[in-house]
Amino acid sequence: MTANLAGVIQNSQQQTLQPPPPPLAGIEIPPPPPPVILRQEGEPNVREFLKLKPPTFSGGMDARIVKSWISALEKIFKVMRCNDQQKVVLAAYQLQGEAERWWEIIEPQNRRINWRQFLELFKGKYLPQSVQDAKSTEFQQLKQRGFMSVAAYEAEFTNLVEYAPHIVADENKKARKFEDGLKYEIRKVVRPMRLPTYADVVDRALSVEQEIEESRRFTKNRKRQNFGIRNKNGGGANKKQNTEPTKNNRQGGNHIAPKCRTCGREHFRACRVNITCYACSR
Repeated sequence: MTANLAGVIQNSQQQTLQPPPPPLAGIEIPPPPPPVILRQEGEPNVREFLKLKPPTFSGGMDARIVKSWISALEKIFKVMRCNDQQKVVLAAYQLQGEAERWWEIIEPQNRRINWRQFLELFKGKYLPQSVQDAKSTEFQQLKQRGFMSVAAYEAEFTNLVEYAPHIVADENKKARKFEDGLKYEIRKVVRPMRLPTYADVVDRALSVEQEIEESRRFTKNRKRQNFGIRNKNGGGANKKQNTEPTKNNRQGGNHIAPKCRTCGREHFRACRVNITCYACSR
């Protein structure tokens, strides 16, 4: 029975290894389909992963770059429904330069770690506690200053809020913290409302900012229109400028005064050469 099984396997192998018959004249035979590469269970699909254009990371302790890289990868992992082991493999695949060398050194001792453990190692290297403390201080001092818009202030608030979770422990504290950092002209309108949620405060602050900008534009356009009307009617500064030379002419500024027949001098006013007393003109 064993000999029969061996014969069947041998015949099957010979049939498999036989070359295909030659093509018939005038008939085109399509090329064979590409081989299907079967992935083992749990192995990540790198080709599908790369189609989603994941970012790479080369090192450095820039908190914004580190957080952006992690956030972008987690978004892709969610779409691909990766498990923890696949996340680690794909994330390590995107490390380059100094970061890749760092992982090559510690990988042998961390082959079976999950995604949470990988992030702890990664943040310990590129987002140490000293950097997180500096970001926490930056968040505590964050204000809407200068020409910063409410939208820009909100974006910076969102980037830093995770470094100081104790300050925004609940929705009310988060709303009050954002409210306190607004410009005075916006805060004085929003604060009395005591809006309960962070989203409500942001929405109302954006509305107040828009109303202030519209009021400024209206005032500016009105001044411009009034200035144009005054210029068109010849009033204001132009009128004063036109009357000023007349006053100067009367005092002999640019116009030659007539010659007096009594004293022979040039002047506009009545001649007083024969007046004895200038107080009473007699």
